[in-house]
Amino acid sequence: MPRFEYGIDAEATIYCTSSYRGLSMDPQANGVINHLKQVFQQDGKVDLPMNDISDFIVLLCQKNVLNQIDNVEDEEGVAWTIALLAKAYIAASSIPCSYDTLFKECFKKYYKDFAGGARSTSDTLPGDAVEELELTLDMVYYFQVAMVKQRLNTVDFLKAAYPLLNQMDQQGKYSRRAIAQAMVNYFNSKLSPKQGASWVNMLAENMARFRTFEQLQSVLHIPEY
Repeated sequence: MPRFEYGIDAEATIYCTSSYRGLSMDPQANGVINHLKQVFQQDGKVDLPMNDISDFIVLLCQKNVLNQIDNVEDEEGVAWTIALLAKAYIAASSIPCSYDTLFKECFKKYYKDFAGGARSTSDTLPGDAVEELELTLDMVYYFQVAMVKQRLNTVDFLKAAYPLLNQMDQQGKYSRRAIAQAMVNYFNSKLSPKQGASWVNMLAENMARFRTFEQLQSVLHIPEY
C-alpha cells in the first residue's frame, strides 16, 4: 500500500487535478470515454447514488478493466483509470455529478481495504457479483472483441477472460471455480444455439484448473474459428 506523505485527502486532490488536466491533453481519451459511456448506458449503470457508482468504479479498477494499473502501488495508473471511468459515467448519466467529488470518492475508496474478508468457498457467485462480472466482460470482451470481429468464438472469449479471471482470483474474495463458472455462463448466454450444461461445466472446470489460456488450450485444443 502506498504511503501518502500528505494524507489520502491531499493525494486524492492532487491526482484529481492532474488527471483532469491529463484528459484534456490526451487525444485518445475522448474515444475511450465515449466507448465507456455507451457501455454504462447499455448496461443500465447510470443515474446511481454516489456510494453505488463509486463502489462500482472501484471494483472495475480492482479488476483493471482498462489494463492501466501495474499494481496497487501504481497510483498514476489507478488515477487514470478512475478518471476515464468517472468521465464516462458523468457523460452517460442525466443526473449532474461533479468530477471532483466522484474522482476523490473513488480514489480514497480504492486505497482502503475495499474487498476485505475471507475468500468464499462457494462455487456460485452472489447475484451482485455476477452482474458486475458480466458488465466487465461486456467491456473487455463483447464490445471490444466480439462486436469488432463480428463473431462469437470460444478462443477469443478465453483470451479476453483469463486475465480477468486471474485478477479476481488474486483478490481472494471468491473461489476460482465460481468466477470461471460465471464467466462461461455469460459466454454461453451470448451463443445461439447455446451449449449444454456438460460443455459449460467442463469449460468452467478447466478454466479454474489451468492458470493460463495456453495451458488450457494444450489440453482441450479448441479450434480458432
